[in-house]
Amino acid sequence: MKILIASDLHGSVAAFQKVLENEPDSEMVLLLGDYLYHGPRNPLPEGYNPRAMADLINSLSNAVLVKGNVDAPIDEELIKWPMSPLVHLVFHDGGNNRNDIHILAHHGHNADPTKLYKTQMVVSGHTHIKVLEYDAKEGVFRLNPGSPSLSKDGTPSYAVILSDFRAQLKSLDGQVIKEIQIS
Repeated sequence: MKILIASDLHGSVAAFQKVLENEPDSEMVLLLGDYLYHGPRNPLPEGYNPRAMADLINSLSNAVLVKGNVDAPIDEELIKWPMSPLVHLVFHDGGNNRNDIHILAHHGHNADPTKLYKTQMVVSGHTHIKVLEYDAKEGVFRLNPGSPSLSKDGTPSYAVILSDFRAQLKSLDGQVIKEIQIS
């Protein structure tokens, strides 16, 4: 299984379409919040079109959505997929060994859920700054895909988790920025 992970789209249809074009073989699209509105602290992103973004998200057949801090009730009416503040996924390697990675996904604007749940990986957005590391103190891998539309660290980005348990941060042009083994 391949999971595509993106966060903080903020209405930029152009950026999200590029991400989807880069990863057409993704079996799941995990979106980490802040879908339509650009937010009061952000400039208008290139390709800003909230209605078209809602339509694009609705066209997906394999989406899991986390609710972000600027996702309003009207956004939930426009987007067909339910939004949850916290999502737990179990990622299987697809082989007979049945190695599982438990992934806890949230937007990142509330308290860190690792204190409450035992998991191997925490995936969050919110900061628009990409992270892919092992947190030895907490004993978890941390992944933040950054943002494909409003990057705060200079490189628009997203992430993928591959069936062999490699996690990758990628630039908007599909180049691998960083990769780690998560099992």
